[in-house]
Amino acid sequence: MVRQTLMEALQNDDNSGVRLQAVNLLSGALRAESSSGAVDPNILSVLRDRLRNDPNNYIRLQSAAALRQLNAGR
Repeated sequence: MVRQTLMEALQNDDNSGVRLQAVNLLSGALRAESSSGAVDPNILSVLRDRLRNDPNNYIRLQSAAALRQLNAGR
């Protein structure tokens, strides 16, 4: 339920500070999951979407960094 709320905030909140916190928390969740081998595809989808479509450059960069880190850990 928490992850779903974070994903919705990252996709829909008008406040870039809220989206930034959401991307940071979801990135942490991805790091924890990647070490166990199970990664939530919904989080990946949201991060890819934000990488392409977020109006805030920093959030696009953070989304890209989270996806890169996940690929490096595999």
